[in-house]
Amino acid sequence: MKPFRLPVMIALVSVLVAPLIVPGGAPAAPAADSVVVLQGVDAVTVDPHMSSSLPEANMMLHVFEALTMYDDNMRLVPGNIVESYRNLANDRTVWEFKLKPNIRFSNGEALDAAAVKAAFDRGMNPQIGRGNTSYLNNNLSIREARAVDALTFQLITRVPSPVVPNFLAEYNIGAPKYYAETPLPQVAVRPIGSGPYRMTEWRKDEQMVMEPNPTYTGPRPSIRRIVWRPVPDGFSRINELLRGSADVTVNVPPDLVPTINRVQKAFGLQGGRRIFIGITQYGHPALRDRRVRQALNHAVDVDAIITSVLLKNGARTGSNVNPPWQNPNVKPYAFDQRRAGQLLDEAGWRMGPNNIRVNAQGQPLRITLQGPRGRYLKDAEVTQAIGQYLRQVGIDLNLQIIDWAQYVPPILQKRAGDLYLIGSGSNFEGQADISDLQMNSSSNYGNWRNDQFESEWNRLIGEFDAAKRREILYRMQDIVKEDAPYIFLYFQVDIYGVSQRLNWKPLPNERIRLTQATLGQ
Repeated sequence: MKPFRLPVMIALVSVLVAPLIVPGGAPAAPAADSVVVLQGVDAVTVDPHMSSSLPEANMMLHVFEALTMYDDNMRLVPGNIVESYRNLANDRTVWEFKLKPNIRFSNGEALDAAAVKAAFDRGMNPQIGRGNTSYLNNNLSIREARAVDALTFQLITRVPSPVVPNFLAEYNIGAPKYYAETPLPQVAVRPIGSGPYRMTEWRKDEQMVMEPNPTYTGPRPSIRRIVWRPVPDGFSRINELLRGSADVTVNVPPDLVPTINRVQKAFGLQGGRRIFIGITQYGHPALRDRRVRQALNHAVDVDAIITSVLLKNGARTGSNVNPPWQNPNVKPYAFDQRRAGQLLDEAGWRMGPNNIRVNAQGQPLRITLQGPRGRYLKDAEVTQAIGQYLRQVGIDLNLQIIDWAQYVPPILQKRAGDLYLIGSGSNFEGQADISDLQMNSSSNYGNWRNDQFESEWNRLIGEFDAAKRREILYRMQDIVKEDAPYIFLYFQVDIYGVSQRLNWKPLPNERIRLTQATLGQ
């Protein structure tokens, strides 16, 4: 088996490069008090309890508020609607929140303890609480949401947990009467929250517009209009930024950073998003064999992909947990296609005619690899490079690059291709990261299950001692590395292009929060 040479990868990337600054057709420059944000994909829904992607979260954090939040230094603090909160000493399953008075949603409804209870009751409805909310519910293990009085709300969990506040930062609270009485298709396209902005327009796949919420009682944002536009092609996003028709663009191709810095600004920072290839346990039967999953990891030279496709904008990983909770003894799989071949041989998939592996019955090892276009940094190119490596070890690969809107639903519904490229964001809390693989998690897209892992999970969720939590998390990462539910890739470096007139810096959790941003000349 010949190794995958770097010049081949570079050639693969170069054919995808389009010239910058194509003439004509560019949108007009933003108004003096407006900001235009270009993301790779549009929202699928803005229902606060059904959304499942970071681009949606970026939009909705301007419209909705939560009981807790991360500030610009990534410190967990009470949300803007909360005076204080505590974990009751006599019963650690009870978290109590004192709400600020006189808070209203943009439609005039009161945001009080009853409204917060209604939001959690709605999110816990299995017919509604999907996507990210389902993931949050699994980690929070809520037994009851309770309005004690007008401004006192209690959340009661089934087991004591020290990380409840971490997950509450993503639990959006909407206007109770509106969400109770309005049909689901309507709330999917018209959000009503208490945040500093309200959505005033959404033309699907074109633009979403937000303007200040007149009922908001917090600090008034200086930006009077935010326009969110989906532009899947990275070069098109850069063109608009360079022309001055956009203020923020995501997933800047690393080779274009010098070009941007000659005209605008580029920011790159190591984020917490873990990029990996999910391996389904409901697809090809061969993938249920640990040896095959380990072989796939050995087959791919991830370091070469990081170097040649991402231009070193990625941190190699053998774990799905970010620092500071990452187990330093869990190392990435070595690139070793000979070892990959040995493992495939042991699993009963020997090299057959035309360099395609077959089983004892002569059936080829035919596997589908899917990747998105426009969602992550160089996602299509990375997927193509991985496909070339997998073909080199004798896999009859069906490679599919799919637009994001069509890519997501099959993954969420557990009917994706055999292998799929996906990224999982992070709030840099170990339980949050590892929970992607817990058997009941909505983020366990591949339906992986490991009894040792589940046993450790049950110990982790109720443990308050930080040192013991670390020991458990380290053991869980050992299990994950050995059982290989993913092809482990890298932590993404987030690269943003920003206009010279916008005073804003990105956060490592990928949130584009413009509530405190300002515009210069």
